[in-house]
Amino acid sequence: ANGAVALLEMTQPQAQAALLTPGILDVTAVADRPDEELFGPLLQVIRYADFEAAIAEANDTDFGLAAGLL
Repeated sequence: ANGAVALLEMTQPQAQAALLTPGILDVTAVADRPDEELFGPLLQVIRYADFEAAIAEANDTDFGLAAGLL
C-alpha cells in the first residue's frame, strides 16, 4: 500500500504449502486506509498521538470492530 511500512513481511515457507507466516504493516502514513476486512495473516498497525484520536478513528466505521491497545 502507498506509504505502508512492512514491520514483518509475510512469507510462504514452503512453495507448495497453503501456508503464510503472519505479516505486520505500519499504515500510519497511509492517507486513505480502506475500511474493509482483510483475509490472511496480516495485522495493520496505526500509531496515534493520543488515546482520544485512536478512539475517534475506531468509532468512525460502519462495522463492529475488535481492537487491541498496547
